[in-house]
Formats: sequence, C-alpha cells, structure tokens
Amino acid sequence: MYLEQILEEISITNKKLTARMAELEKVMNDKLIAPEKEFVTLKELSESGKWPYTQQATRKMIERGKLEERYHFNKIDGKWIFSWPALREYLENKFYSKRCA
Repeated sequence: MYLEQILEEISITNKKLTARMAELEKVMNDKLIAPEKEFVTLKELSESGKWPYTQQATRKMIERGKLEERYHFNKIDGKWIFSWPALREYLENKFYSKRCA
C-alpha cells in the first residue's frame, strides 16, 4: 500500500516536471527565434501585449513601490525606461508563486 502511494506520487511529479520542461523549451525556442528588446519605454511596455498592466496601473505600481528604481526601471530625462528582463522576472515570480501555492 505504502509503495503504491509513493509510486503514484512519483508518477504525478514526473508528469508535472515533463509539462514544465515543455513550457521552458517553448520559452527558450521563442527567445532564440525573436530576441526581445532589453529596455522599453512605458508606452512600448503597455502596447507590447506581454505586460498585463496599463500605463496608469504601471505608474501606480511605481508609486506603491512594487517596482524598484534602478532595477525594474530608470528615469532618464523625465522618461521612464524599463528593463524587460527584470519585469519578466517580476511577472514570473508573481504568477508562478500563485500557481504553486
């Protein structure tokens, strides 16, 4: 009985890992095909379709301290310039942690 439970857990874990590997493989293939811009403006960010927030919502996130200056963005000549890799990491941490909880 106990061994059957362990084998079932291993099987479930194997399926989850296989699915995650397929997701990661797709992401890596997409990156190889179309490299992303590393830095984007607020307008480009909100129009890209990859960032799920509006310009106004992004501004609120900055005001509330959810996005860190000099990591997620810099303000240059009065214009916000965002680091897409840092924002992508923010999204992955935010949404992946919810899925795993």
